[in-house]
Amino acid sequence: MNRRELLGLLAFAGGLGISRRACGCFWRRRRRYKIGCREIEPFQVCDPLPSQVLAPGDTGQEVAKLHAYLSQFGYLPNVGLQRAYGYTPAISECPRSLETYDEVTRKAVVAFQSFYRLPGEGTVNERTLQLIRTPRCGVPDKVFPSQPTRYVVSGYKWPFNNPAWWAETWQLPSGSGVQKLAWQAIGNAVGEWAGYSNIKPQKYMGDLPQSSPIYLCWRAGGPHSGKFRPCPTPFENAVLAHAAYPDGSDRAGEIHFNTAFHWATDGSAEAADVESVALHELGHALGLAHTAHNEAVMYAYISLGTIKRKCAADDIDGIRQIYGGG
Repeated sequence: MNRRELLGLLAFAGGLGISRRACGCFWRRRRRYKIGCREIEPFQVCDPLPSQVLAPGDTGQEVAKLHAYLSQFGYLPNVGLQRAYGYTPAISECPRSLETYDEVTRKAVVAFQSFYRLPGEGTVNERTLQLIRTPRCGVPDKVFPSQPTRYVVSGYKWPFNNPAWWAETWQLPSGSGVQKLAWQAIGNAVGEWAGYSNIKPQKYMGDLPQSSPIYLCWRAGGPHSGKFRPCPTPFENAVLAHAAYPDGSDRAGEIHFNTAFHWATDGSAEAADVESVALHELGHALGLAHTAHNEAVMYAYISLGTIKRKCAADDIDGIRQIYGGG
């Protein structure tokens, strides 16, 4: 096990809140390393992703990666998610071992498959693995005991219908023209949501852009800064972007795009589409959560080169449920 993999697993243990005694001695450069879970940053960086099919009874680092992934996106306990989003995990128990696929793991995989309407009874089959390895939004899934068949709302909304927005694009390559084109793409995404509801975000016109309620920017992977303080949810290699709900906190409405990906506005096959991802993240910033409908903008996963710039019926119904319109 190399140092990078170790750090991911250690942080995973911290996110689960596993006790020092339960963790035991895992690894140390000089023979042993006692995991001090309370001292570890609670968000784990899931890098790399699981790369093979898995089933109950399997053991090893691939299982540990699976556990890290499930806790990153709302299916296993994670102290970091509770602090950043106030989330209750789909499964309240912790796996007994980081590297063992046990009954708790199976239940979490069942919850994931149920949310995304995948076949399987708690085994990571080819369909499930393919989805896990697809780029996605970093906002965790909002999972219910009885999953809604339509859109999912976060429970948060702006108390006014014209929140200001601003985008910071200087982190994008300067020679390709994508900085200017990204601004236009984000404006198009704002207009798409505004066209279907009574929420009408307006471009910020003040002197302090970071005071804008909805603030979009590109940030480097791993730990990164937000508007006023470090972002509590670092990127990992599968996360294109993430956003904060309009929950009244000092993070409300923040949207961060991951500079580890290539970004484009022309539908390039190996790039993330600015307008498509912005449209999705703006949905979170306005109060929508992830949906299971893969044709909808608010579906968590989107492959590189895919363009999804128009709201589906599921998205429209959801935004109108929050703000009205029609």
